[in-house]
Amino acid sequence: VFLELGTVSTTALIALKRRDEVAVRGFVYLIYASLSGILFLIAVVVLYAQTGVLTIAAISTVVAGMPRAAVAVAAACFIGSLGIKFALVPLHLWQAPAYQAAGSTACAFLSGTAMKLYLCALLRILLHGLRVHETLPAIFPTLLVLGLINILVGHLAGLAEPEAKRLLAYSGVAHVGYILTGVAALHGVADGAGRAVVLLAALTHLLMHALTKTTLFFTFRRITARFRSSSLREWRGAVRAEPVACAALFVAALAIVGIPPTIGFFSKWFIAVAVYRAFGLFPVLVIGLGTVISMIYYARVATWALAPGVVPTERISGRHRSGAKTDGVEPTRERALPALRFMPALLMGAGAAAALLSGPGLQWILPMLERAALSMSDAGRYVSLVLGGG
Repeated sequence: VFLELGTVSTTALIALKRRDEVAVRGFVYLIYASLSGILFLIAVVVLYAQTGVLTIAAISTVVAGMPRAAVAVAAACFIGSLGIKFALVPLHLWQAPAYQAAGSTACAFLSGTAMKLYLCALLRILLHGLRVHETLPAIFPTLLVLGLINILVGHLAGLAEPEAKRLLAYSGVAHVGYILTGVAALHGVADGAGRAVVLLAALTHLLMHALTKTTLFFTFRRITARFRSSSLREWRGAVRAEPVACAALFVAALAIVGIPPTIGFFSKWFIAVAVYRAFGLFPVLVIGLGTVISMIYYARVATWALAPGVVPTERISGRHRSGAKTDGVEPTRERALPALRFMPALLMGAGAAAALLSGPGLQWILPMLERAALSMSDAGRYVSLVLGGG
């Protein structure tokens, strides 16, 4: 039920603008979301047929007696269903066109918050409900492969993308890969404390992405409004035109790439160490390659913003800002640049500051993330709380 409510809300956010293109993108997302709902329903039917119960905690108590094939089918359907929501390759094709058509505020919410909720929902189902670390350990190498594919596809698509919001969408695809790769490092970890340490790496990166991607969407929104174009190639002179937005953009980009001392460096380091212990060197090399590719395309954004260029002047009712009338030109009415509102400015500044300072300040953030990781790694504790133990 809540999955369908989220689908309706997300479709409305994507199709909020009154343009034909936006309506088309919203309809395309609705088709993908319908497929997501069908896969989720299949998984629920399989579990109910095998267990006779529907709650995650109750399923967790009897899943050990289920046939492994049934567990695998349910897990695959859950991954496919929620993978559509958080842009798992190749189910990600809706995301970039939808982000391009939707408003930046909607994109910031979807990428910074909604995507994380679906990821956490998948983790709860797999770790608490299906207990895949006990019933289906082969799922972790599969998650590793899916994560590495997301990293490469997302970053390579971002490298070739000249449009602002589409670039951030493909970057989000890649960072889903980092999080899944971190979760895959649970492979072979038998004790709850060890699983909590691995999940801590994935949750740290999840928090980093929420902070930085929200900041990037708001900064891109401001620069796009200033230049009346979302093409990155037309942002020459952006630093001179929008110094505050560009400063926040540069800090958030440093964090999302993983440059020390930002939180992005530490989250990628934690994931790389966990993955190396579980699978060896090759996945770490892919993570490093993805980081280099992202560094290239964010450096390209910075280069265009720092390059000298003509800052567009505003025209309002046929007059320049100076008040001089245009000679021999029919007066035109163009949308004036909106003032920098308080809330977007606050979010840009807070996100940039958090991304920069939360790296050195991890000693204050880690206790919160550790509690979340311990809760997610301890299926028995979850079952006892839900079913009345304590």
